[in-house]
Amino acid sequence: MKKQITVTAHRGCKGYIPENTLPSFAEALKLKADWIEYDVHMTLDGELVLMHDSLVARTTGQKGSIDFMTLAEVKALDAGETIYGEEWRGTRVPTMREMLELFCAADYKPDQVVEIKDFRAVVADKVVEMIDEFGLRERTIIECGDAQVLMYLHKKHPDLRLLAFPAPLMKRLDPDIYEFTHAVAFPRKHPKLGDEENIRAMIAEYRAKGAQIYLFSGDNAEEIECCIAMGADNITSNYPAVCIDYLREHGYRA
Repeated sequence: MKKQITVTAHRGCKGYIPENTLPSFAEALKLKADWIEYDVHMTLDGELVLMHDSLVARTTGQKGSIDFMTLAEVKALDAGETIYGEEWRGTRVPTMREMLELFCAADYKPDQVVEIKDFRAVVADKVVEMIDEFGLRERTIIECGDAQVLMYLHKKHPDLRLLAFPAPLMKRLDPDIYEFTHAVAFPRKHPKLGDEENIRAMIAEYRAKGAQIYLFSGDNAEEIECCIAMGADNITSNYPAVCIDYLREHGYRA
């Protein structure tokens, strides 16, 4: 039997449904993705909302920074039309609470990757508090590109599963984070990581420390095969249906 590889739906079904929105997550849940991934920021009035960028311009076409906007101001934005077209006009930026209500209503029990994009301690605390409110600690892995946030969380909550990026891609690096991270997320290619041979060597180093390897992204057959060849335990995909079907057809998924 071939190694079984799980699939993470990247910001929902980012490839064709507005990223980090409820319709995108609903489709990923319909596909029964193993993991649902999303990004968290905090508004000026202390609400956790889902968006990749701190600035709202790319996905909404408007100006502003989430941490200087109230929830009402964020909710007034259109998170669909700017990138995805007329069909998605009026799609709103969800709160983390709205996402978790949808997540918990699924007819199976997926896991979730929660990426903290706002590196303040208060945000990390609020994220964990909400995860615990919904009883999802055992179904959650927290990801962050800032090593100090991961160190902070590990000291307060040593049982939390944490996901880091390879050292050259981390902010405020502390090498000790790799002694306790559950997994390391690697892009298939990145100028800061060198060539494929170097990436494979880094993967081997982290795997030797006990970390699982999450590769991104796998959106077509060629990319998925690359992730498999590089030893992925999990593949993050903008088109999770494509990835799920490919892995199933080739024996990497039951």
